[in-house]
Amino acid sequence: MSPVYLFSLWDNADVVLAIVAAMLVPVAISYDKVIEGGSYVNEMLGGSKKKENLVDFLNALNATVRLNFGSIDIKIMPPISLRQTLFAPLTPSSPLSHDYFKAPRLFVSSLAHRVLHACNSGVTTTATTLVASLLLTAVNRGIHTKELVDRVDWLKKQVRDAMLTCSYT
Repeated sequence: MSPVYLFSLWDNADVVLAIVAAMLVPVAISYDKVIEGGSYVNEMLGGSKKKENLVDFLNALNATVRLNFGSIDIKIMPPISLRQTLFAPLTPSSPLSHDYFKAPRLFVSSLAHRVLHACNSGVTTTATTLVASLLLTAVNRGIHTKELVDRVDWLKKQVRDAMLTCSYT
């Protein structure tokens, strides 16, 4: 039996209307642990990036369940209606006109952007995120502890002033 893809059903209006009756619920998960820290350091030191495959993904997923992530923040974002996305009117700020029925890939792309935006807007800023951001943007590839603490304090203020969610005090 061959797989049936959404695009192959796109011409059948009844099927499309049944599919778009679904809702997607974006979930934002924030945690302190840096999962790929070791591989990132290796790649920055000139090592090659290991090609990803399904077996390695499943092994990593199994190992990940046993890890201590530090503080974990899970936010369930407002549901996204596939129907509203499909039939959404064009906004004046939209530079392109779209007809999702003629271009189903454009619909999937638009929907993916909406889900990603919802997840990103729900992410909690963690202390690890602040420190990692500062270390990765340090000009000299290093920073003294006092300067790091001062910059973290400044960045914490920026996050609070922007009224973003943070998991630190």
